Amino acid sequence: MKAENKGVLAFSKIRELGVFVILKKLKVLILTLGLGCLVSAAWAGTATINAGTTYQTISGFGAASVWVESKVTAALATQFWTDDSSLPPASQVNGNVGLSILRIYISELGATSDFTTAINSAKQALAINPNMKIFGSCWSPPSAYKTANHSVDGDNTGNDSFNTTGKANTMNTADLPQYATYLTSFATTCKTAGVSLTAISPANEPDYDPSYQSCLWTPQQFDTLIGTDLGPDLVAAGFTNTMIMTPESFADNLVGSNTTMADPTAAQYVKMIGMHLYGGGPNTVPASYSTVAGHNVESWETETSEKTSDNLIDSGIYYAHQLHTCIVDNNFNAYCYWWLINLNTDDEGLCDNTGTPTKRLYTLGNYSKFIRPGFVRISASENPTAGVTVSAYYGASAAKVVVVAINNNAVTTSQTFSISGANVSMVYPWITDANNNLVQQAGVPVTGGSFTYTLNATSVTSFVGAVTSSGATNTPTNTPTNTPTNTPTKTPTNTATSTPTNTVTNSPTKTPTNTVTNTPTNSPTKTTTNTATNTPTNTPTKTITNTSTATATNTVTNTATNTTTGTTPPTNTATDTATSTSTNTPTRTTTNTPTATTTNTVTNTVTNTNTGTAQPTNTATNTPTQTATDTITNTPTNTSSPTTTNTPTNTPTKTTTNTSTNTLTNTPTATVTNTPTSTATKTLTNTPTNTSTDTPTSTPTNSPTSTHTNTPTNTATNTSTATTTFTRTNTPTATSTFTPTTTPTHTNTPTITPTYTATTTSSIIISEPYPNPSNGLPIIFNIQVPDEATVTLDVFTLGFRKIYSETTHAYGPVTMQWNLKDISGAQAANGLYYVRIHVSGGESTTKIFKVLILR
Repeated sequence: MKAENKGVLAFSKIRELGVFVILKKLKVLILTLGLGCLVSAAWAGTATINAGTTYQTISGFGAASVWVESKVTAALATQFWTDDSSLPPASQVNGNVGLSILRIYISELGATSDFTTAINSAKQALAINPNMKIFGSCWSPPSAYKTANHSVDGDNTGNDSFNTTGKANTMNTADLPQYATYLTSFATTCKTAGVSLTAISPANEPDYDPSYQSCLWTPQQFDTLIGTDLGPDLVAAGFTNTMIMTPESFADNLVGSNTTMADPTAAQYVKMIGMHLYGGGPNTVPASYSTVAGHNVESWETETSEKTSDNLIDSGIYYAHQLHTCIVDNNFNAYCYWWLINLNTDDEGLCDNTGTPTKRLYTLGNYSKFIRPGFVRISASENPTAGVTVSAYYGASAAKVVVVAINNNAVTTSQTFSISGANVSMVYPWITDANNNLVQQAGVPVTGGSFTYTLNATSVTSFVGAVTSSGATNTPTNTPTNTPTNTPTKTPTNTATSTPTNTVTNSPTKTPTNTVTNTPTNSPTKTTTNTATNTPTNTPTKTITNTSTATATNTVTNTATNTTTGTTPPTNTATDTATSTSTNTPTRTTTNTPTATTTNTVTNTVTNTNTGTAQPTNTATNTPTQTATDTITNTPTNTSSPTTTNTPTNTPTKTTTNTSTNTLTNTPTATVTNTPTSTATKTLTNTPTNTSTDTPTSTPTNSPTSTHTNTPTNTATNTSTATTTFTRTNTPTATSTFTPTTTPTHTNTPTITPTYTATTTSSIIISEPYPNPSNGLPIIFNIQVPDEATVTLDVFTLGFRKIYSETTHAYGPVTMQWNLKDISGAQAANGLYYVRIHVSGGESTTKIFKVLILR
């Protein structure tokens, strides 16, 4: 609203003497006194971003179409509300700001037909972005619900601080039920038209009496309306029981909400606290509000505007700082400017009255375009370098990190950023300054989690980076493990001609194998391990044909492989054990020539070219394990015409796993079994999700499957396998000469070793000092403590001489300030000082700031 109508001339003067003028004076002082090197050195540093430390969830950014609905053209609507943040960087449009909140007007004229203009404005926004958050505010109830049927317009008496004594432009308590019905009809009419409201606000600036539409309220009237009338009415009409905003004080005066939020009957219906910043605020919403309400109560800044420099960049910088103070220093969830388009000539819109965008629109877009509803604020060094202000945000569903840097300096400033807790390889800067209106720049590589960028003078820059993998505390380390495997291979050379005697012995052998795999996985993180050995093998098969019908050649291959690999967690070792079987086929020869096989960690491949050959079963098992494997394979192959090949396989497998990783092991296992074979496999999986799988499998499958498992959970897996095998044994009689050959095989298996770094997050929040530099105003510190604590503020000179000290007791939020005086009450001189904030109690912490006085 108009600044001159809100009695905020003093506030405007403070702003005019604010940080921008101070910095211009600072520049002159540095040049005059030759302190440039001192100040630069004192304030230069790295902006440290930690995605593992999170704060409040962001609901969005926006502005109001109240009374200017008809001025929003199709082109401006596209620029205001298009959300292209999910598109590739090259497809995102410069200058589109992606506002996500729209404030609409609840008419006071008393008929549902008067809601049409506001509803059409909402539908215009929703047509461009269906995810827009829409909320309605009412400036004045219909005249019939006001004391003595007072006009909907005010009496221009100004701020009453929620004390209506002696005022005429007030709400009539007796008419609260009728007014609740009226507001419910607005919500119902919107819903019927396809507009779902995020919130409804019964009063705009109920503590300020201007000459236009308005109404003064008492805190008790809000408590009665919300708890007795409006809250129950909305629920009865089918709406959620948390969609009320209150009180939208013009100066962020929490007196207007304290009564309601101390009453559980009323507080349960309140979704968010709405506040304006005309002469007061921002103030942190007390934690008790959420406790009493029984749910998280959000804090929204819903209107702010000042006549500031028309379309100059300093206006954009001013509101970027104000937004930062709300979101970072006071944990607000949303920030909204006043008008989308100015109605007159007093420069209170994101666009002027001709529809031309101002720099305010674009600096707001540095946040709204990229920080979408549902993002969370994450830890960032707030003032890493003199004149630079930084905040950071993370969107899990979007898999993006956004860092916003405000350069308040009149010169370019080099700034280094370090990102931890998220894997980002490239960031794309978007700049708003005197010459750029939210314009994308070339991508900047992030090396080792760090990058350096030169910030344009007097600018706001957003850095947007895609997160390729998460894991706030997981550092994967590639450790190649070289495991030599000696496999003795006996190669039979058959030099005799004999008639094989085929003795069929049907010996049911029951071999119970109990394999218990206990895999405790402690994974607060995500580690992707692809342990796949890709061995392309082009093996022409050489077939020896013995054409003498009286001669039978028996080829026996006896391969015994006992390979045990034990690796201390968290190392994964995969062992390739290949058994080579040569086939000598009398009379009838089937030649498989050549066979090109690409094998992923092939354990056993047997090819029988005669009829009656069972299809091999390939089983790909994804087992994040440290595996000790004892494998004995005895494969006699008797080839005749007709030929029956029996392969008794005795494979006891002992698997012991103690690892903190997700490991992908792709182990196709081929087993050729000539029936009758009965194999029952029982697998018991004991995970935190309590899933038991009983899978009897007898499937001939030749399909190695690589399974990538990404399980950021605590998982304990117990696998019990019982195998019963009945084997028919053909016992041939033959004379063979065996030539043992020992072939060493070396397997290189990369092992991913996750390193966990414990993160300790303090719940004590100490905001950056403001204003800093100070032109004579007290320097304010906002401190949030989780329980009862003692807070001490000490001020030191650069020579570490204490000149001021103050101690207070706190529980929850507390504000401390230094009035720029020493212990004796004398004014502190211009210059740099150290301020130490020490909190002691259930939790303790100390934070030291540098502050500058420049009168």
